[in-house]
Amino acid sequence: MSGELAPQYEAFIQDALAAGTFPSREKLLEAAVESLREQQSIPMIPEEHMAAVEEAVRDSESGRLVPGDVEDAVQRMYARQASRRGA
Repeated sequence: MSGELAPQYEAFIQDALAAGTFPSREKLLEAAVESLREQQSIPMIPEEHMAAVEEAVRDSESGRLVPGDVEDAVQRMYARQASRRGA
């Protein structure tokens, strides 16, 4: 989804790009969204987690969902993350 920005925002973006503050419009918008996300303390869900959630939804919808202990699944996820980070 995209839309037009108010002229003052477009001017700001163009000025920042012309000054070399950001290498591209995409990077400027990513920085703006990240700043807003941090201000509002909204957690960013890593892409790999979203892929796992989408796969689980597909499994559930197709009847392949295996009942289990949610707490155990969360603990396994954190353990996998820690092992990937070398913790």
